[in-house]
Amino acid sequence: MKRKLLLFFALLIAVGMKAAEDLQPTNVTPEIGATYLISENDGSIVFTFDRQLKIDKAYIIPANGNPIEIANTWDSYTVVAYFYYCGISSQMKALIKDGTITAGGTFQIKLQGIKDAEDASISYNDVTATFVAGNLPAELVSIKPQDGETINSYYAVGGTDGLIAFTFTDPVVCESAKVSYGNVEDGTFGSIDLQTPVASGSVLTANIQGIKLSPADINKQTSITLQISRVKTTDGILLEGNIPGSPGTYAVNYNIKSSSVEVSYRFTPDKGSNIDNVEQLKCYFSYPITFDGVKLSYTLGGGETSIVIPKEQITIENDPNDDEGAFFAYIPIKDLSFDAGNVDVEFVGGMDLNGNAVEVKGTFLSAGKHADVTTCLSVTPTPGSKLVPRPEAFVFTFSDLVTMDMSSVLVIGGDEMPLGRLASVNKNVLTVRYENTMYGDLTFKLRMKNAAGNFVTYGDTEGYVTVSYSAPSDLFTCSGIDPVVGKVESLKVFTLTFDGVDDYVGGFDNSKEIVLKNEAGEKVTTGTIDLPEDYYTYPFDAIITLANEVNTTGIYTLVVPEKTAYNSLYDDFMDDFGVSGGAIYNPELTFTYTIGDVTPTTCTNVDPAPAQNMEAIPTQFAFTFSRNVTLSSARMTSDENPRGGVDISEYVAVADNVLTITLPEGMTDSYTFVNFMLQVTDITGAYVTYGDVDDYVVAGYTKKVEANTFICSDITPAVGEVKSLKEFILTFVGVDEFDMVGGFDTTKEIVLKDVAGTTVTTGTIDFSDFDHPMDAIISLEKEVAENGTYTLTIPEGTVYNSLYDDMAEDFGVSLGAIYNPELTYTYTILASGIDSVMAGELSGVVEVYSLQGVLLRKADVSEALKGLTPGIYIVNGKKIAVK
Repeated sequence: MKRKLLLFFALLIAVGMKAAEDLQPTNVTPEIGATYLISENDGSIVFTFDRQLKIDKAYIIPANGNPIEIANTWDSYTVVAYFYYCGISSQMKALIKDGTITAGGTFQIKLQGIKDAEDASISYNDVTATFVAGNLPAELVSIKPQDGETINSYYAVGGTDGLIAFTFTDPVVCESAKVSYGNVEDGTFGSIDLQTPVASGSVLTANIQGIKLSPADINKQTSITLQISRVKTTDGILLEGNIPGSPGTYAVNYNIKSSSVEVSYRFTPDKGSNIDNVEQLKCYFSYPITFDGVKLSYTLGGGETSIVIPKEQITIENDPNDDEGAFFAYIPIKDLSFDAGNVDVEFVGGMDLNGNAVEVKGTFLSAGKHADVTTCLSVTPTPGSKLVPRPEAFVFTFSDLVTMDMSSVLVIGGDEMPLGRLASVNKNVLTVRYENTMYGDLTFKLRMKNAAGNFVTYGDTEGYVTVSYSAPSDLFTCSGIDPVVGKVESLKVFTLTFDGVDDYVGGFDNSKEIVLKNEAGEKVTTGTIDLPEDYYTYPFDAIITLANEVNTTGIYTLVVPEKTAYNSLYDDFMDDFGVSGGAIYNPELTFTYTIGDVTPTTCTNVDPAPAQNMEAIPTQFAFTFSRNVTLSSARMTSDENPRGGVDISEYVAVADNVLTITLPEGMTDSYTFVNFMLQVTDITGAYVTYGDVDDYVVAGYTKKVEANTFICSDITPAVGEVKSLKEFILTFVGVDEFDMVGGFDTTKEIVLKDVAGTTVTTGTIDFSDFDHPMDAIISLEKEVAENGTYTLTIPEGTVYNSLYDDMAEDFGVSLGAIYNPELTYTYTILASGIDSVMAGELSGVVEVYSLQGVLLRKADVSEALKGLTPGIYIVNGKKIAVK
């Protein structure tokens, strides 16, 4: 090959072809050596030259790999400049996903075949630029409901309907969302801004509840586009988006389910019926509606009262004989008591699918009914909740007339307090007024009697109505601090801003010690806290002043103890500073700062250490760091999810400076490899790097497997009878759909031998074309056409899969590469000199050979063929069929 190239260049010089001229771009965007981010703009790399050119091809060259032609290139020019664009976004994404290019590693763009646009005889040298591959941005995994589905034109506020979930591979944030419809040309275009989507890890949720999207509301359109914009990773990198030319924007289209029919309903029993012996009212709806609950208004104890049965207590049953969404609603009334008179029933907040109000009412009769059992129908606020913000009152609604026994108490922190003047009963409703003294853990233990004198049970204690709440006092939260946490030049004065609703900073407990600690936890200096001089302008602020200014290089944490700052109910004449009167205070506050250039946080130990060829892959892994850390994200790739991997945050625990991964028992039994990619931040907020990817902790493990498992599934020509041998195509089976022939050990000798075991010729092996990545081509040094039987032998370890690494001594086997076992293929050459004849055409002494070239007999033709197994034989160079 080298001799041919030298001869070619000698001929070029001989005919006087011009040598390539030097050419350098005047500018490259992004800059050479910079990090290439897939999500930026259109993902293109732009070369600018000072002359008009024609460029034949452009390639992406991985750090360890073969050049890959860029599929998407284009150019433009002005009078003084020529621009050549390499649109590599899609290709780079695939290359980083399959590991051909590593995030944080380098790659090159090479322009080849460059000539002057006006004079094709002027050629230029190849132009090469090196870049760093950035991290693969988060990708959209799914949208629910899916694109193209039909949704309702209205969803009531609250609940889970009307929420559009965009799920990504990594945590993301979003700045805005909107719904648009129609088009500009015919004047039907319009849009509705939505609330900022809620980010929860890798899921963004857009909310269309409470928005009317019926054709009447959106210019007679029957479809909408929901769009979320400025979607970024948590470190601020804009995602690619699914709209060309609009980075960070994702759109999904929906058809609107709208009905112009009027919703009809029917009560059972019918309106006007007596319901004293009815356990539940049934209401049939011809089409779907939403509602919040059912209100019943009636006379009880000689006066008007009403209750609302929440939707959660109403049973919904779809009509099995209807496909338009008809349903039944069952309203429980068994335990309700009524005086004689009307009972009015009304569905509260009823709306059809178009968001139009639906009035559902019915009036029924009662001759007077007192239920056998009295129940507590509802309690507000919901029992078990945290009282933030504090309620005005606690409301208990019962199914019958009730009275409160004087033994009813409120338990606060273990102490019982009679309700007394705080409680009032109106027929079937008990109201307990909230007071500031109600803080900490609260439990109501109520003794409520019905008209028959029996005690009502609600909760887990017979004869008591028991409900509990938490009313914490550490709710005076700090919403901001100046200077903001991070890197600063020095530390002396801090301004803390507290949250208050119609509230302000009221005072401080100056016995609390505010301290600034170094990284070792040692006290460096202390601080005092006070109101700002312009307190009336900034009533939510507090000023902390350190005793000494700190400017020494290091990491420092400001610690403000719990109960240092109090809200406006602060009372310095009380031992608890007013907490028993409703004052709230701050929880412990910590703020971390860095001064100067500190030593980066490192991962000091991984147990077990990343390793290859393990006997088994464990299920527990411990990462120890030089500082305390927090987890931002955790993903794992394995045989089951080899590319994007899966989120394993639920299996990760962090305690100070130790991060532990505990996978379910048996999860790794069938895996041959596991790779972890963790994003971990230290106390300064900086990402920790361990492994070969910046800002990530990367650790990989492989299980010991037999390496000679790269199987050849087919060979062309097929074994058997051929006319000659020169070239062979071997097809291999990969470990997955992305695998391919990766490389060869060219020191292995591929040989073709005859039946005597003598080497007839040798062969070389190379890749097939781009369309056949699982093929390898063997070319013999010389064509073999002489009659006989031959065996092609490819030694073990000649062909490797895609994990082949020509820079490694073992060609990548320690990192998971596999290779072929020894391969042998036997052929029989029957050239045109061998004719098929009838036995009667032969005479005298003949030689009989098998098709494999083995001499079987040498005898007179009358005896030579006797007793042979039926088949084809070679007799004196001619094929004979023995039957």
